[in-house]
Amino acid sequence: MRIVQPRTVIPGTVAGRSMLLHPAVRPYTVGPRTQGAPDWDAQRWYFRASTPAEVSPDFNASWVASPQFARRLLGATPDAPNTIEVPNVSSWTSGQNCIERQYVGPMLRGGVSFAGATVSCVLKPRELDSTDNVTARIGVRIVSADGLTVRAVLLAVGDYGTGLEVDVHPGATTRIAANAQALASYVTQPGDRPVVEVGYSDTSGTTPQARGYYGTPAASLGDAPLADSGDANYIPWFQFTPAA
Repeated sequence: MRIVQPRTVIPGTVAGRSMLLHPAVRPYTVGPRTQGAPDWDAQRWYFRASTPAEVSPDFNASWVASPQFARRLLGATPDAPNTIEVPNVSSWTSGQNCIERQYVGPMLRGGVSFAGATVSCVLKPRELDSTDNVTARIGVRIVSADGLTVRAVLLAVGDYGTGLEVDVHPGATTRIAANAQALASYVTQPGDRPVVEVGYSDTSGTTPQARGYYGTPAASLGDAPLADSGDANYIPWFQFTPAA
């Protein structure tokens, strides 16, 4: 483990890797954090609590909409502490995939290769009753700059974590939504955007209901570990890891 000191980086560029953003995206400052090597933090993205998405892609047809569905920005930096969004309860018919949030990222440069890349993600959901039998779901796509054209489905909607049921809890604890999950191959066109969709399904649930916690809690402990049932004060996140 090591401490990475504050520095200015261009999002998506690390150690000569090709995860480069469109020139319109400005550099940002990464604060100190403890993490292992290699340093992939420029591929880590955060679920912004209230910042709207710049474009509005249709969500993947594998989902059904929740009344709580909303689009937000997939940000290169987390919200300030005590910037948190807790939607009202999402509900669905048992066996469906229910989308709660769609997160749209900034524009990528052309030529970004996802061949051999993987994705990891930690969410903070809760179910409303032990009979809901809820598990988290995630899907990842690439869309055009205006959001109107789907370029590629990098990860079909599914549960790529441990399959552990979401806790019934006054707040929310962490759940792995993906752990070094392989992505489909794709090479970006200039201005393409990543789209991450998160939601739920269930295993024979009874009137299943759930809701997620997005943004940064007041007593933030920093980025959530890649683990189930972590402290509710961690920040959920999403991360691309290019092929070595």
